[in-house]
Amino acid sequence: MSNRWAILALLVVVRATFAFQFGSVSAVSPFLIHDLAIDYATLGTLVSLYLLPGIAVSMPGGIAGGRFGEQAIAVVGLAIMVLGGLMTAAAEGYALAAGGRVVAGVGAALVNVMLTKMVMDWFAGREMATAMAIFLSSWPLGIALALLTLAPLAAATSLFVVFATTAAVAAAGLVLIASFYRRAPGAPRASREKRSPIRLIKREIWLVALASVAFSFCSAAFVTLVSFLPLYLVESGRSAAAAAQLASIAPWAYAVGVPLGGMLADRTGRANAIVFVSCAVTVIGVGMVPLVPAAGVLPGVLLGVLGLASALPQGIIKSLLVEVLRPEARSAGLGFHLTLHYAGLTAIPPAVGAIADLAGTPLAAVLGAAVLMATAGLFYWWTRVGIGRGPLVAGISSSPS
Repeated sequence: MSNRWAILALLVVVRATFAFQFGSVSAVSPFLIHDLAIDYATLGTLVSLYLLPGIAVSMPGGIAGGRFGEQAIAVVGLAIMVLGGLMTAAAEGYALAAGGRVVAGVGAALVNVMLTKMVMDWFAGREMATAMAIFLSSWPLGIALALLTLAPLAAATSLFVVFATTAAVAAAGLVLIASFYRRAPGAPRASREKRSPIRLIKREIWLVALASVAFSFCSAAFVTLVSFLPLYLVESGRSAAAAAQLASIAPWAYAVGVPLGGMLADRTGRANAIVFVSCAVTVIGVGMVPLVPAAGVLPGVLLGVLGLASALPQGIIKSLLVEVLRPEARSAGLGFHLTLHYAGLTAIPPAVGAIADLAGTPLAAVLGAAVLMATAGLFYWWTRVGIGRGPLVAGISSSPS
């Protein structure tokens, strides 16, 4: 397999196994609450435990990829995902289920770093925004597939079968990446020599941090919107089922918008305009949520626009990392980026929820999505200003910081 688009398709499928496993808890939440005798807060913790290891694992995982090769570390990560899935399947109580989620999250963090590095290697300088956006679309698609299939599977069989299925899907990803992935032509080769790992220079650290904040806030805006909007719709008088059905419009539009944003950026060369217009539309649209009449088609149209607008910048922001990282520093740089990203996604939703508690209404959290998206646009602009102040990386002192 030497065609870069075939490689991208492979990486999308493998990354979707990570999203599928992450979304499994949400998909079968009623069954978990009953079988494990847990409350909603504990269920939420079980969801988030999958992401927590990324804070600690992403950076050393990236460094390990530079030494042993991204394919090898991706295989290790997928094997750990299999183990975590089997632990969760075997759980008869909350403790083992939580442990399984943490173990699986360790593997998923390694997979996420390595697969992102692979996309960067294959598409550096050629349609990067399109490739990265298509790659990122695997996240909502994997979660959607989990929501579509796992609840009926749990009803027909058991939670053991559900979580064993997530392990089997991860095992299939392992076979695919081990059998068919090929290193990109010209990509730096891994070196197993005992030497100091590639370290980031000061300029890379600064620009990766700015881009990471932009990406995390953009992602958190969407997560906040879809997490709290159903609660606001119920508060506004809809039934829980009707609220969930209406709110689901945004994620489906989001899944379309992620690759669309990257393709538009590459085709038009107006990446900056796409990001700033998308941020503005999202901010204005969120502000209109309490003003739109409850009846009619307008609420659905507005949610479709919000899902699309909040998705368009994703691939563009992520592709900034290619511009600010030396090829040999991509593994370490991606590890640093994902450390910040996981930390942001772990911290922001609880903070927004606390604001909603203080305000006494979920509408405060929904409106918080507008603040997050505006902040993402600001940090994107700041990153672009930093890139424009001189050579991207070349010519900067390469002494490690």
